[in-house]
Amino acid sequence: NTIDYFPETNTYVTASFDSTARIYDGTGRLIDKLSHGDVVISAWYSPDGKHILTASRDSTARIWNPKESKVTILRHDHEVTSATFSHDGKFVLTSSLDSIVRVWDLNGKALHTYAHKGDVIAASYSPDDQRIASISSDHVMTLWNVEGDTLHKYRHPERIYSVSFSKDGNT
Repeated sequence: NTIDYFPETNTYVTASFDSTARIYDGTGRLIDKLSHGDVVISAWYSPDGKHILTASRDSTARIWNPKESKVTILRHDHEVTSATFSHDGKFVLTSSLDSIVRVWDLNGKALHTYAHKGDVIAASYSPDDQRIASISSDHVMTLWNVEGDTLHKYRHPERIYSVSFSKDGNT
């Protein structure tokens, strides 16, 4: 589970096994509780701090706008294993045990779908948001362009647990 800090508002968001994401102020006072139907895997602020993105075992990722009491639900067929905002905050990337990676707009429209052969463990944007790396239970890391073309597949001898790009995006 995760904790994320947004310095401009001095608030934290946490993801928990009790099926909630919770927002706290800098003193530790609970501000809000965001509920899912199962364990919340992760919770992240958008780059501008206006939205919170959660991923859950309930087969959804959700984009929350706490100030407007609005939530947008992004559905998969199985547990959502990761969810992240693009660096510009305009898109969301999700991965799931349904073997799918998706790019969504903030209104919940699926823009691109990328399929793996195994359960997808995680996915990540490159720093320029032009490439996506995803890893699956079949020991494969796939590098895609945002249009959905496979650029390269890397096979590992063992299971892969995380994926990210270097700050310059070259590795």
